[in-house]
Amino acid sequence: MIDLLEEAIHLLRRTSAITYAYYLLGVTPFALLFFQLLADASYHRYLAEHLGDSVIRLAVAYCWMKGFQALACQRLLAAYSGEPLRRRGPLELLQLSSAQCAIQPWGILIKPMAFIVMVPSPFVDAFFQTASIVITGNRGEFMRCLGLSGGQIGPGLILSGIIFAFRIVMFVCVYSTLAALPFLCKMLFGVETLLTHNFQWLLSVPFLLGTGFVSYLIIDLLLKSFYVIRLRRLECETSGKDLVHRLAALGYAVASK
Repeated sequence: MIDLLEEAIHLLRRTSAITYAYYLLGVTPFALLFFQLLADASYHRYLAEHLGDSVIRLAVAYCWMKGFQALACQRLLAAYSGEPLRRRGPLELLQLSSAQCAIQPWGILIKPMAFIVMVPSPFVDAFFQTASIVITGNRGEFMRCLGLSGGQIGPGLILSGIIFAFRIVMFVCVYSTLAALPFLCKMLFGVETLLTHNFQWLLSVPFLLGTGFVSYLIIDLLLKSFYVIRLRRLECETSGKDLVHRLAALGYAVASK
C-alpha cells in the first residue's frame, strides 16, 4: 500500500501541467461559490432569501467540477500507462460529464453513512474514485466499476487509515496557516482587520468547513492518482497490457487481436 502511494506521488510529479489545469479549472468555480456561501452564512442576514439560487449555482459548479476531474483522471491514466490520449468531441465530453453527474452526487449521501458503518467504507470510497476514471457514459462501465472497486477488506482499511491520518495532518497545517495569516499581516505590515480583534472566527463553523474543504482538495488529486495506478494494475493482472506497452516502448512489434 505504501509503495502505491509513493508511485502515486511520482505520477503527479511527472504528469503534464494540463492535468493540473483541468483539475484547477474544475475545482475553482465550486470552491469560490462554496466559500461565498459560507461567508454569506456568517455575515449575510438575508441569506434565506438567496439560499435557493446559491444552492443551484453550487450544484451546477459541482457537476462542472466532477466533469473536469474525470478529464484529469483520463490524463493521469494515459500518463501512467503510456497510451495515447484519445481526443473527445463535444458530444463525448457532454456524455462523460452527464455520466459523472449521475453517479458522483450520490457519494455526498453514501460516503458519510459508509464512514459511520466503517466496514464497507473502503469499498464505497474505491467505487466513487474509480468511477471518476472508468465511467464515461458507455454501456457496461457501471458494472466494470463495481468489479474494480472490490477487494480484500484489510488493505482497504489500511488505506482508509492512512488517508484519514493524512487528512488530519493536512487539516492542522491548513488551519494553522490560515489562522496565522491575519496576525502575520498585522505584525509585518501593520494591517488591522476584523480578524485580528478577536479569536471567535477561529472556532466558527464556516471557517472550520472551509479549512476542511481546502484540506480535502489537497489530498483528493493524490487519491485519484493512487486509484489510477490501482486500476491499471488490476487490469494488467488479466490482460497483460503493461507488458505489451513495455515491449512496444522497446521497439518490439506486438500483434493485436
